[in-house]
Amino acid sequence: MKECNIKWNPTSAKYLKRHTIAKFTEQANKTIREILGAIDYLTLTVGGWSDRKCRSFLGITCHFINFKMQPASYLIDFVRLKSPHTGENIHQATECIIDRFNVKEK
Repeated sequence: MKECNIKWNPTSAKYLKRHTIAKFTEQANKTIREILGAIDYLTLTVGGWSDRKCRSFLGITCHFINFKMQPASYLIDFVRLKSPHTGENIHQATECIIDRFNVKEK
């Protein structure tokens, strides 16, 4: 590519991870927060599991009826639980996530 365009600079995986993906994730979260802010009621599902390397993960999905009266769902977060996956730690991680999306009172 350098031969075609002298000013071309390859994009590294580190740059994509830190900048491009981070911006995309923030924009997606902002859109989800706006949509969830406009609805009155929703239901959360919390799923936890471990992979083959015994790493624990937690996924939180919200379900609701949108303005077109159609069911809709969003995965609002997927996190790795580094601490033991006790009920208290799962509760604490879940509370943190639902506070970040302002859906605690819905």
